[in-house]
Amino acid sequence: MPPKTKTPMSARIRSDMFGASVDLPRIIELDISKVDTNPDQPRKFFDESALAELAQSIEANGLLQPILVRALEGERYMIVAGERRYRAHHLLSRATVAAVVTEGDMNEVAIIENVQRENLRPMELAESLGKLMETHAYSQEDAAKIIGKARNTVTELLSLLKLPEAIKAQCRTSDMASKSFLVELSRMDSDAMWSAWDALKTKGEISVRAVRARKTGEPVKDEKQPDTPFKKAERALLSAVKALEAVKGSATQEEKEKILSIKRTLDKLTESIERVTDSHIGATP
Repeated sequence: MPPKTKTPMSARIRSDMFGASVDLPRIIELDISKVDTNPDQPRKFFDESALAELAQSIEANGLLQPILVRALEGERYMIVAGERRYRAHHLLSRATVAAVVTEGDMNEVAIIENVQRENLRPMELAESLGKLMETHAYSQEDAAKIIGKARNTVTELLSLLKLPEAIKAQCRTSDMASKSFLVELSRMDSDAMWSAWDALKTKGEISVRAVRARKTGEPVKDEKQPDTPFKKAERALLSAVKALEAVKGSATQEEKEKILSIKRTLDKLTESIERVTDSHIGATP
């Protein structure tokens, strides 16, 4: 009777021996030359310096999260999510990349993965969401469920698609404008919109409040104007007054001393105000 062949330990370990599901995704090592990028993937712009930093991180710490791929014909694969990690491997001249094969809808999985990682610019997410809805005839409720966001968030994102192409093109390649800023921009008429956009590019920062003021025709304050000594003095005075008004009931000896100190400070401030008034206002013809 021939001797029994000992079964290798690796072959005797089943996927459910440790409570793991048989459907648990497996990490595989793919020849990087057999992996294709997805032309319809949500991210359209890749910052070269950021890719170099990611490559350095992978070189130092390894790939912490495998890329997601979908199997194609001819033993090839297409990236569903993780093109930055794939490109970083190319920079490192790596021959292989760790991957997980997914069976889900490529576009849906790509959007979900990027949303969960907060990895897309508002315009990239808006355009990907719009294309997904058009391809599958999804309603806004359907799209909201897919990306795990409220419907009003989807509505706001879709409003960005109404912006002029010149603005959308700049938003795809930079983080100069927040989602809330762009949503307000999409609600404006053409003149107000371009005025707010030019203000953003000139100042480098403009709040949603200022955008709304432009929309309604209200005066727009220069939010980046530096404080003057007069403004600082006014704020300090108002702060002192509020502090005194907050004192209720009988004060302790320590509080009484502080109140007297504040009073002396206010007396000095009053004298300073009188001198400034005499020198500036009194000198006016």
